[in-house]
Amino acid sequence: MVIDFNLEVLKELRGRSVKGVFGDISSMDTLDHAHVAKAEIIFSTIPDMLLKKTSNLSLVKTCRTLAPNTVIVAPADLTEQMEKLKKKDANDVLLPNSLIGGNLAWIIFDRYGMIN
Repeated sequence: MVIDFNLEVLKELRGRSVKGVFGDISSMDTLDHAHVAKAEIIFSTIPDMLLKKTSNLSLVKTCRTLAPNTVIVAPADLTEQMEKLKKKDANDVLLPNSLIGGNLAWIIFDRYGMIN
């Protein structure tokens, strides 16, 4: 399930048979309405630099309150944020830029055999 403010995104997801809820991810009411407490895993995909009026630290804290035993994965914009997110009980923290770099290296090697 996806929670998003963008109705076009939700419409596209619905076309792909992905359930979506319109709402503000920083709102405890929205998360409660979306039954986040019953989730097996919560995966935040939006980096802090794109969030408005909230942060992944705040989202992890709110989700942990609603779902104390759920696995929570959050992105960090910088390595310094990783430890803070783990202290707020994120089970795992991803650095999207490093994931992109690793994938690009794999593509270059796999497709073009150009990495030493």
